Amino acid sequence: MGSMLSGALGVPLTAILFSLEVTHCLGALLPLTLACTGAYLITSLLMPRSILTEKLSRRGYHLSREYGVDPLELVIVRELMSPVLDPAPKKTLPAYYVYSDGTARGAAEVMATEGLATLPVVDRSTQQICGTISLNELIRGRTRSVERESERLRLFDYVPPE
Repeated sequence: MGSMLSGALGVPLTAILFSLEVTHCLGALLPLTLACTGAYLITSLLMPRSILTEKLSRRGYHLSREYGVDPLELVIVRELMSPVLDPAPKKTLPAYYVYSDGTARGAAEVMATEGLATLPVVDRSTQQICGTISLNELIRGRTRSVERESERLRLFDYVPPE
């Protein structure tokens, strides 16, 4: 039971503790640890994704086993865009644009998919172009996110290993 849980969900420590809690058999700790670790290692080598993310993968969202936050997901387009000095009167929107309250990651995806170097930014409430965002500004957003993370680590007195 423990090795199935460990292999299927990728949680060996939880499987060990759960199995010990259910059976109250402390003598099974060593064989249980070996079985859970083995099942986890085998499924990590054989399966590219966890069964928890397999359904997402079938929908086209490919996730690795490691989860991380994209730094551009934390930055809003409004913070990075270059504002338009002379907003044009209301007209039809361009084929590709991003909203000012969207994430920089969304803008980067549209730019990468469509091969654009700049992208118009539209204010959601007025539906008018209020600025543009370029590749250089996205890089600046990535830098800003790294600076925020460094500041957060500094506040917690974390010194990275050298």
